[in-house]
Amino acid sequence: MLTVDYIFTGKKSMSGDEMRLARFFDINIWTIHGITVILGIIILFTILHLLPKGQVLTFISAGLIGGFLGFYLWLIKFGQYILP
Repeated sequence: MLTVDYIFTGKKSMSGDEMRLARFFDINIWTIHGITVILGIIILFTILHLLPKGQVLTFISAGLIGGFLGFYLWLIKFGQYILP
């Protein structure tokens, strides 16, 4: 979400765990973010390779819908009431 926000707004958010870790270890703020992106892509393609071909589109669409819906429901709609 940080990358999407940066693409659309051009602003860097310093509130993520990766950014706090980068500041703690005194390294570039994009280093840990870049490493997690690369690891995520490697894991995604490994899982896509192991899935049956007929379930790849279902897996990708369910992940996208679930990710965005979970982000909205937790961080915007209900999270502030559950964990103030």
